[in-house]
Amino acid sequence: MSSGDEEKNGTLSQSPAKEVEQMQQESGKDEQDKVPMSTIIMWTTFYLLCSSSMLPVNKMSVVFLPAPNTLLLFQTLATVVILLIGRAMGKIEFNDFEFSKAMEWMGVMLAWMLPMVVNMTALKYTSVETIVIFRILSTFGVAVGDYLLFQKTFTPQALTAMTVTVGGGILYGYSDANFSVVGYVWGALYFAATIFNGLYIKLVFNRVKVSMSNWEKTYYNNLMAVPIFMGLAFFTDDSDKVISSISNMSLTGFVIIIVSGIMGTAISVAGTNTRDLLTATSFNIAGNANKFLSVGASVFLMGSFISSLSAIGLVIALCGGAAYAMVT
Repeated sequence: MSSGDEEKNGTLSQSPAKEVEQMQQESGKDEQDKVPMSTIIMWTTFYLLCSSSMLPVNKMSVVFLPAPNTLLLFQTLATVVILLIGRAMGKIEFNDFEFSKAMEWMGVMLAWMLPMVVNMTALKYTSVETIVIFRILSTFGVAVGDYLLFQKTFTPQALTAMTVTVGGGILYGYSDANFSVVGYVWGALYFAATIFNGLYIKLVFNRVKVSMSNWEKTYYNNLMAVPIFMGLAFFTDDSDKVISSISNMSLTGFVIIIVSGIMGTAISVAGTNTRDLLTATSFNIAGNANKFLSVGASVFLMGSFISSLSAIGLVIALCGGAAYAMVT
């Protein structure tokens, strides 16, 4: 409710926490009444598949084209083009771009793109496994926010699973054979960006559930991100290296880059729809539940190496995350 609406109604605003709690309770009831469980399972499964594939695909992409923001620019452009083609073919529907709506959506777009920028850059300096650890640990930052903003409560079993996961993450970091200060700094930034992304976007999604369709949200996120990624690519990526990498790229490299564009579209659509159906913590858990596949792809496709203790810590953290998902 805006301040103008409050003045018209002659009422005082509730505290932010109470207002959010009331909105989530109302929207949660609507979702339970209107959204079939099969739809929730379908979108969540689709998101799990996309999320498990995207991390190793991005890692391979930055090997062939070591320009993170140029890759993200390509992925967002590909998503916009694919959505517009789908609309032109009558397969999907969403409204034309409106500047006033874009201004209201600016914060969501920035929160949406922030983890992508940090994640892609982090992959230049550290391994997929390290990123997975920071991704898992971010769940508990989101859980704290869920408690403070949305009054979500946690059972003793859930708290135990959190403790196990954090312990596994600490063991992994302590014995990481590929430890890099720069890599861990970027990992910590990814941790913070993921927490902000999960809480802020869920808060806004609760507010604009009626005014924008999920196709429209996906379209705005990617279209508005294009000029920002264009600027980031211009100022942060080495243009000579980009041109050289593209000129000398193998067929395999081109295929990987094209696949990354398609996967970017898929995870963008899947993420928007899944986030709309789940709580912030549940959405974050969904993104963690498939990381066994991400790690497996990293080890077997890219030859990643981790020490025995790090592997044990990684497995403990993944199992803790999976246990948390089962008890919540």
